[in-house]
Amino acid sequence: MATKTLFGIQPRILIMLLFLGIVPMILCFWIIFSHSETQYMEMKGKELADLAEIATLQLRNQLQAASRQMDGLACNPSVFETLAASNRELQGKEDATLAQSVGQEKSWAGLTPEDPLVRRIVGTPLSAYLTKFITIHPTFREVTVLNRLGVAVASAHVPDHYLYGDSKWRDLVVNSYLQRGAYVSDVKRSEFYKAYILEVIVPVFDSNQSMLGMIRGILKTDYINAIIRPFRFGETGQALLIASDGTIISSRDVDLGNQVTYDFFEPAKPLLEEGQKRAFQVERRMAQARFIGVARTNLRDAFPDTHWYLLVEQDLQEIQQPISGLKGWAIVAVVIVLIINVVLAVWFSREFTKPLLDMHLEKL
Repeated sequence: MATKTLFGIQPRILIMLLFLGIVPMILCFWIIFSHSETQYMEMKGKELADLAEIATLQLRNQLQAASRQMDGLACNPSVFETLAASNRELQGKEDATLAQSVGQEKSWAGLTPEDPLVRRIVGTPLSAYLTKFITIHPTFREVTVLNRLGVAVASAHVPDHYLYGDSKWRDLVVNSYLQRGAYVSDVKRSEFYKAYILEVIVPVFDSNQSMLGMIRGILKTDYINAIIRPFRFGETGQALLIASDGTIISSRDVDLGNQVTYDFFEPAKPLLEEGQKRAFQVERRMAQARFIGVARTNLRDAFPDTHWYLLVEQDLQEIQQPISGLKGWAIVAVVIVLIINVVLAVWFSREFTKPLLDMHLEKL
């Protein structure tokens, strides 16, 4: 009976040694790799925030350059003369002119380039100068000069509207200009141009600081694509510039104007508005998992209507590839350490029980 007990001690000691050696080791590896994966995802999130800052800087520089070009145009003597002449014609009949302009705006889309009203806007010396301006500054699609009622008086090409905005809209532009500089709109769809456009508008003042009118420039979105599309995240990742309503402004692979389809975008916006620099998570669809990160651009500090976000997407498997490779080596290390533990545990259990067994056999 005693012999059986002694022989039963060895496997118990073996199991105890294996438990004490292997379980802490596996737990330690699990904690290390869980922390490493979290840290790695945080690092990718920081890369996203840094990328958003770079994109913001480049976009701001481009928009500020366009604003300066419009400011320079607003100082042109031909612009002053044209607006002054147009405004003199308005004296004493502003209400009648505005009512007439509303009717002309309604029929504007049906007019041909040869129509006298159209020719009066695109056939002037100032119009010829605006055409040269666009040639020199190709980021602009169109430039139109408006009198103080918002009626087009000169344009490089046939403009999309004859009458622009109302008094509230004009006050918004003036207040924006006095506080920050040129008014820059959000990206919006223009059915006239069959494209998405961005407006840059500056008021024109006389020597008494009375507003004579405005200059409305329409920027092409190509320059935004030139900034955003080169940003790459590995082989499967891309950056998307997103408007606040989810409209895609720029992307390498997704068509402009599509709506972002990731569920994470809407919940992420409030977090970013509260000051969080970036937000990210993994979205799984069918058999594919993708890392989705969103960061706020800070363009609105200079241009309040540009509520834009930078979204980055990348295949999760590609992101985790460095960690997966490390995990592979870790598994090999765990197996080797496991084998060593087993060998040492067997040897130690035998060495521990052998003297006891020898003493018992001597007594027999």
